[in-house]
Amino acid sequence: MEKLPQIGVGSRLFLTASPNLEIGTRLPSGHYREKVYNNTLARRHPDGEFEKVDPHEFMEFIWEIVRLSEFSHLPSRMDSHFLWDNEDAARWWHHCRHIMNFMDSPRGYEQRHGDPNLPGLYEVEVVECSRVFAANMNLISYLDDGETFATLMERARQYWRGEGNAHNPEILLEGTVKVCRNLLAEKCENLQTTTDVEVTQNIEGSLSWTQPYEKPWSLSCKKGAVCNLDGVLGADAYLPMKFAGWIAIRLEGEKEPIRCDSGCPPVLIQPGALTEIFAKFSDFPQVLVGNRYQPVLVCNRSAAHYWQLNPYWEGVLSGEWQVIKESP
Repeated sequence: MEKLPQIGVGSRLFLTASPNLEIGTRLPSGHYREKVYNNTLARRHPDGEFEKVDPHEFMEFIWEIVRLSEFSHLPSRMDSHFLWDNEDAARWWHHCRHIMNFMDSPRGYEQRHGDPNLPGLYEVEVVECSRVFAANMNLISYLDDGETFATLMERARQYWRGEGNAHNPEILLEGTVKVCRNLLAEKCENLQTTTDVEVTQNIEGSLSWTQPYEKPWSLSCKKGAVCNLDGVLGADAYLPMKFAGWIAIRLEGEKEPIRCDSGCPPVLIQPGALTEIFAKFSDFPQVLVGNRYQPVLVCNRSAAHYWQLNPYWEGVLSGEWQVIKESP
């Protein structure tokens, strides 16, 4: 796991919390314990059948048992804030957890962000810190077929030992944080497009789909299976403004591009920067290995809102035609 800078009082981190918190609001840790303790493990329907609930909440007790017996010096998940030290990771988590299940509707993103119960996303400052620990969140995010108490307890030990190759670990912090910035302050409906014609021309001229020293674009898939798109987008230093877009592909003979799965957030293009792309596309029965496609960037209001860009640029940008490869 990557080594993080030392975290303590004064550190700036990122947090999902209640919506519409005011700047300066102080949030003590510990609210998660009540949520876990009050979760119902099973409920009986009128017909007498039992409905089992998500077992991940049950996993929290296994993680806590292992911590208490073997790692008691570390902060409890029950009594901690869950934070990120990276804004990109925080936005991605918020998108996957609270947005992507609503993306089936063409306006799903805007509708979900209009929900007053949607959790907020904030940059916060640590003002009190008792204990802090960085862990690999992936270790507590799944259940394997045939999982047992013994295998879960061993995985919990790996978690508390800080094992794993988490690029952006979750940070457990027992203490208090203060809200410094609302990362969703700009409402989706309030964002304005730029009307400068020169901006459009400069964006189109500044974006590069081919980088001679980087890997070429690749779409690999099997018929009816998940397809993976890899590539690099570059922008020269003269790009007039940041802009954001959803990754898509256009198949030869088709007019409309197909956007990547909802779990893939929009990318942010910045002046003088390279942006690595990895996007998944599911349910492609029409894709045949050997056909041609274009990588596409669909820039719209929802992509701009994800990155809080106001004004934003709206349009569609396409790369060169490529050949679909077969997945290994």
